Amino acid sequence: MKLSRREFVTSGATAMTAAAVGLRPARALAQTPKKGGTLRVGFYIEAATMDPHLSGSKVDRQVYHNIYEPLVTLDTKLGIRPGLAESWSQPDPKTLVFKLRRGVKFHG
Repeated sequence: MKLSRREFVTSGATAMTAAAVGLRPARALAQTPKKGGTLRVGFYIEAATMDPHLSGSKVDRQVYHNIYEPLVTLDTKLGIRPGLAESWSQPDPKTLVFKLRRGVKFHG
């Protein structure tokens, strides 16, 4: 395998950094996932509220993305994609009708 000078330097620097901090290859750390347990997450600031209807804060939204699932999402080109809703229609200018995925219950 032939490497460019840049690729060689980058791979060498990456390996030296990993060795310096005692990292092992990912496959050496691989374990069978287990159900249950506790997930603890640290964040530099607390969410002001856990109600997405009452906040527009970026910090709050970062927390919400890990807890709530939206009816629709946006792709990288800001196109609307299905989330909990499989499909939707707009029968008139003031009404949206969402068809939810099987087993999903909406509550507000």
